[in-house]
Amino acid sequence: MKSAAKHFSLRGLSVFMLILAVVMSGLIIWTTHQTSASFERLKSATDEYIIAQQDISSMKAASDYLTSQARAYVVTGDSAYINAFYEEIHVTRRRDTALESLQAFHGDTESFRYLKEAMEASNYLVNIENYAMRLAALSYGLDEEKLPEEVRLVALSPEHLSLNAEAQADTAVEMMFGEGYQKQKDIINDNISKCAQTLIEETSQTQEASSQDMLDLLARERTFIFSFLAFLVFISVILFYWVIRPIYRINARMNQQTSAPEVGVKEVMNLARSYNDLHLKNLESQEQLSYEASHDALTGVYNRGVFEKVREKENNFGLILVDVDRFKNINDTYGHDAGDKILKTVADQLMHHFRSNDYVCRIGGDEFAVIMVHAGNGMKELVRDKFNDIQYTLSHPEGSLPVVTLSVGAAFSERPHPREDIFKDADRELYTVKNSGGGGIRFCE
Repeated sequence: MKSAAKHFSLRGLSVFMLILAVVMSGLIIWTTHQTSASFERLKSATDEYIIAQQDISSMKAASDYLTSQARAYVVTGDSAYINAFYEEIHVTRRRDTALESLQAFHGDTESFRYLKEAMEASNYLVNIENYAMRLAALSYGLDEEKLPEEVRLVALSPEHLSLNAEAQADTAVEMMFGEGYQKQKDIINDNISKCAQTLIEETSQTQEASSQDMLDLLARERTFIFSFLAFLVFISVILFYWVIRPIYRINARMNQQTSAPEVGVKEVMNLARSYNDLHLKNLESQEQLSYEASHDALTGVYNRGVFEKVREKENNFGLILVDVDRFKNINDTYGHDAGDKILKTVADQLMHHFRSNDYVCRIGGDEFAVIMVHAGNGMKELVRDKFNDIQYTLSHPEGSLPVVTLSVGAAFSERPHPREDIFKDADRELYTVKNSGGGGIRFCE
């Protein structure tokens, strides 16, 4: 060891250490960045899957809704049903919105092709429904001028025109309830089912690829870190015999993974300073990754991943589901910046009104959830008061933000009459509030 020392200078060793430290640090930072990017890809695939499942549900719900309204009109002749039918076609447009949304993320996939075929089959049914409603209107002797233009312009066949009113009504009913109509409905449902299954397979492949990339990057990062630590230990052992006592103290602190004292000769002090900077960067990178993995980037509250873990862990708790009413209209009218500010405001209000040990989470675009730990039915009025305060604050916004309301559904683990699991019970109450116009809260009794 002593004979070899004369071939090296402390300055030369320091330069060598610095160069290698920079290279190792760059590799660690690069792998950390790549790991973060891989996580974002995994998160994006999950988010896109959730949105796509909502699109599939919207397509089926809209198709079934059109069927129910057309059938109700054919049977009753009540204009409210035909008006609702065309409001869905031209105003609500859930089918078109679902198809456009899925195309944005999955436009070149099999799942999109199946949903597009379901849309085409649904449009074919719309033609049948228009014809049946036109024939029904004729059988009821309704004023044609009051019919929607699409129905009014339907040309009935001479055969159907020659029938008496009762036969025309029966024919319209047969068209809407007969085997031919149901076969077309089966085509729609089959394509929607294939779309859902294909989407699961496509998302699974993407998630598996991203997960494997992340595992590979983490393994590589561990290799770089362990290599770097081994290098530091090796240098420390050599320098123990070549320099004075302070370098030994630095080595001990490095093995403890704590900050090293910047003492001793200039070369030793520079070495300690380089190590401390690297140590701090590594800690900051780990803390940042941990925070991003558990929190929503926009609002700062917990994300859906944390929500699911807490749900599985807790036994005695209250679950509150919160939905911003008509949020899409707000985005369309005031812009996404205003929508983001509203989401942040809602998150801030929830954080302010609930306990520090409760979990406030963003689980969807405009959907939040609060898990109240160790909470029972006796806290219903307290929860109601909290949301009354929140509703009041949101109805008196600052600046140019629009007034918003919240629909809230809640359930407690100890509820006396559970129907399904706590999430579905709370979700059912939430949608009861929304279907009643929003701006309220209901508890699962």
